[in-house]
Amino acid sequence: YRYPKSVIPEGKTALQRLAELCREGMIRRGLADKPEYVDRLKHELGVIKKMDNAAYFVTLARALELARKVCLLGVARGSSGGSLVAYVLDITDLDPIKYECRFDRFLNPFRVGAPDIDVDVGDRDKVLDVLRGEFGYNNVVPISNYNLFKVKSLVKDVSKFYGIPFEEVNEATKTVEQDVRKATQKHGDDKNLFVLTFDDALKYSPSFKAFIDKHPQVAESINILFKEQRSLGRHAGGVVILDDAPAM
Repeated sequence: YRYPKSVIPEGKTALQRLAELCREGMIRRGLADKPEYVDRLKHELGVIKKMDNAAYFVTLARALELARKVCLLGVARGSSGGSLVAYVLDITDLDPIKYECRFDRFLNPFRVGAPDIDVDVGDRDKVLDVLRGEFGYNNVVPISNYNLFKVKSLVKDVSKFYGIPFEEVNEATKTVEQDVRKATQKHGDDKNLFVLTFDDALKYSPSFKAFIDKHPQVAESINILFKEQRSLGRHAGGVVILDDAPAM
């Protein structure tokens, strides 16, 4: 991960800066003399150190400090409400100990990658402007999302083009995914990674194969369009904040 270097003072590591910000936040929140909070903070910082995620928290804390100047922010969203580090950094505004929220649901050594903290903001465009002023216009990038042509939707779209009755198409495709999953997936496979392919649909779904045999012109279009881009848009909220690109 490449985080903005500007959020880490020269001569300090990301972890040192995070610990410094947490110490200030504990004092500001009136928690510095409460052993339960101190112990919880030490535990969370230990996990963050082990997972090398300190720069993420320092960057997000600075980003939200800027965002708070131009709009209202939400209290907390999802499992991030279980983090005392997030609370004392003002990333969230929910005391996880008071409300018995568990940190390990949010972050633990068995979860791969950076944390994922969603924040509700009152005005997204104002936040983008203030972040670009701090980190550089080209370093604050809204995430695009795109949809690809998939087998079932392609069959329906192409069949409509050729005037094939919807009832016939629906009957041919309503069990195709179930048929292929049953034939190809093993115990323990991640169901979210399943992709229905045209070849598997022909091989494992009798109703789908019978339909394609009857309407071969549909198959020709599917082979051309499968996994091609169908639409492009901007993600509802996702934004990437990155460091300056290295000189070439």
